[in-house]
Parts: sequence; structure tokens; C-alpha cells
Amino acid sequence: MRVVIVDMNEAGVDIRDALRRIDAFVTKGGGRVVYLASCSEVLQGALKGWSLHEHVLAAIIWHEMAHIDGADEIEAQRREEALLTEYILAEQVDRVEGMRYLADLRSRRRRDGKLAQGHENVEATVTGRMLERPIAIIE
Repeated sequence: MRVVIVDMNEAGVDIRDALRRIDAFVTKGGGRVVYLASCSEVLQGALKGWSLHEHVLAAIIWHEMAHIDGADEIEAQRREEALLTEYILAEQVDRVEGMRYLADLRSRRRRDGKLAQGHENVEATVTGRMLERPIAIIE
């Protein structure tokens, strides 16, 4: 498993705008690699040592790992939410902030369980070779 921090400015023009809207992604056929966007507010907060951001980043990586293991977007979201819920119940994050963020995560799906408009899986657009010059690689 690898986590690679990448600069979205290095992405191809055809996918750059889509990738700037997400914190992390995986590529089809890209092996066991989770890419983190260097411009992500969550990543930047985690690098500053902010507890909620660290736990949210872990949940985001968990979401992407679910995709690597074959989960569709809805299942990956559920796994991400479950991990964040564990952090809240274990009081590893502030309960109010954690619940607020969890509510935002759950708003990605409609009541019928399908993805809400605007929350489609952006990573589905990533098909080519990804960024050649990573900022950092974490193994």
C-alpha cells in the first residue's frame, strides 16, 4: 500500500479541474496506491497536526482503499463514514465537529441510498498514467 501526495497542477489538462475538487483518489489498474491532492484542505490541516483533519484524512484514505479492494462509490462512502463514527465514539475527535462532518458525508447520498447530484465519483474520469513527479510517497 502506498500513499502518494501529488500536485494537481501536474495532472493533464483534461482531468485537472475534476481532480482539484477532491482530497484523494485512486486510478483504475493503478495497483495499491492512494493519491492525495497537495491542495486538499484536509491534508493541509493534518500536516499542521489538527486532530479532526488527521482522522478525516485517515477516513478518506480508508474510502480509497475500499475502492482498491473493489468497492463501488456508495460502499466506499459507507466504510469512510463507519471509520469516522468509530473515531467519534472512541472520543478521538471532538464529538460536535465529528458529527457535523459525518452529516456532511452522509449528505452525499439521497434518501434512497443513491448518490446525490454533484457527488458522482470524480475518480472514474482518471484512466491514464498519473502524475510523474510526486511530492511525497508514504509506504
